Amino acid sequence: MKYVFFDIDGTVADNRHRVSYVTTDYKKYVALGVLDKPIAPIVDVCQMYLKNKTNYSVSFLTGRQEWERELTLDWLWKHVWPSIPSESVWMRPNRIDLESQTKQQGFDMKLEWAMRIAGDINNIHVVYEDRNHTVKTWREAGVICIQPTESEF
Repeated sequence: MKYVFFDIDGTVADNRHRVSYVTTDYKKYVALGVLDKPIAPIVDVCQMYLKNKTNYSVSFLTGRQEWERELTLDWLWKHVWPSIPSESVWMRPNRIDLESQTKQQGFDMKLEWAMRIAGDINNIHVVYEDRNHTVKTWREAGVICIQPTESEF
């Protein structure tokens, strides 16, 4: 079994219309997420992996918080795959202070989740991620990481 990991915002979901709110008004950033359009080429690739359950396991590793789970699953079910299991979507615990999480902590969190799922870094087939720092760090860890869009936040 090979493991494939997708970030959500900026990777399968086009969040450009709301990204300016991510550090200034996070609740507005979240609320506008229902208007995100799918990034079609990445969604198509995701669907190919989801159809091939014999060889691949797909999970979503997102910086979104647990309180956003229902909105996140609704969006994924509508735009990506109608039966993505909730347990395939890994989210941060609820936090008040988003600024306290550094970019490195974000990667460490995703790497920790990926290792819990895949068991070994060599079992990771590919990661899809938009954050420049996280992409760089995945690649430095020896993981193929495809970056459909670029973001710095």
